[in-house]
Amino acid sequence: MPAGTRLEEVPGAQLSPRARRVAKTRRAIIDAARALIDEQGYDHTTIDQIADRADIAPRTFFRYFSSKEALVFAEFDELRTGLWTMLDARPAKEPPLRSLVTVMADYADQVEANRERLAWGFRIAEEHPSLTYEVSALKADTIERITAFLASRLAVDPENDPRPHGWAVATMGLFSAAMSTIFRPGASDSRSARKTFLALVGETGAALKTALPR
Repeated sequence: MPAGTRLEEVPGAQLSPRARRVAKTRRAIIDAARALIDEQGYDHTTIDQIADRADIAPRTFFRYFSSKEALVFAEFDELRTGLWTMLDARPAKEPPLRSLVTVMADYADQVEANRERLAWGFRIAEEHPSLTYEVSALKADTIERITAFLASRLAVDPENDPRPHGWAVATMGLFSAAMSTIFRPGASDSRSARKTFLALVGETGAALKTALPR
């Protein structure tokens, strides 16, 4: 998905007329919020103002977003929806952890392609450290879904087998660390998001092998 591409413009998306209307309204809310927050700051922007700028009723806002905070991370949430399709498309006989790392590397490419859009959310979150609930909820949901994928591919019960959850947490931790490096203000790392993530996975895997007690 190239930078700036809207959901309803993605080739092959095959959205129904209703889905296109929903996507268009969602996009209008996000664009209105970003413009207002840039103009007058996060703290001084209200949901009523956002609704007015997006030409919707305030009650309609809550059909799309649970809070103003959710808007800061809306681009991340929108982009991550493709993860589940990407994971399901991996070969059934492929080692599950390899499937996950491969998909996260591909996802890193999408993050890079949408760098400008996503950087806004990173900047607002950096300026307002209190905006933690929504990003924590997104991380928890992502880890839960990845855990379910790994458990399914391993044919195990994640309640009894610690691998699915452990691998999901570890992989997402490495991915988050890599993306934080890429998006950090003044970052000097010239590597792509994909290379940064895969290098961190490789280095961590090698370090873990030597860390095992004999």
